[in-house]
Amino acid sequence: MTTDLWSRFPDTGCMGASDATSTTREVLDAHGYTNWTIQSDEFSDRTPCALAPSIDPVNGVATILGRIRPELSAAVEQGLEETSGCGPQDTLLGDVQQRMQDAGFGDWTVTIDHQLTSKFPCVAGFNSDPATKRIVLTGHSTA
Repeated sequence: MTTDLWSRFPDTGCMGASDATSTTREVLDAHGYTNWTIQSDEFSDRTPCALAPSIDPVNGVATILGRIRPELSAAVEQGLEETSGCGPQDTLLGDVQQRMQDAGFGDWTVTIDHQLTSKFPCVAGFNSDPATKRIVLTGHSTA
């Protein structure tokens, strides 16, 4: 059931809350989980796309969460790829910001959760903060 369910949620597209709920119900019903509850949370104009549901088999609940648009995630990842996620810090932040702007997300900003150092000159990934339209580069990593 989970393989079937997760295969219906695109990594690169954007499925809205209503379609995500309908798809989840369809898959649950097809696999005999007709009494399961579907919950959704964190959908907004800044997080309009559904993540594949998390499954709670003990309580019979599938939870669908909203996420940022995949185009924004892809822009951040492209910016990180240009520098292999490593500093100098101003270059790294500038590359990510430029990629976000090029993708149409110029109203979002990028920050970093720590200063890059010679020991840890790279970041390991990023988190989004839709409430502030901010991407936060995270995690200490070596080159």
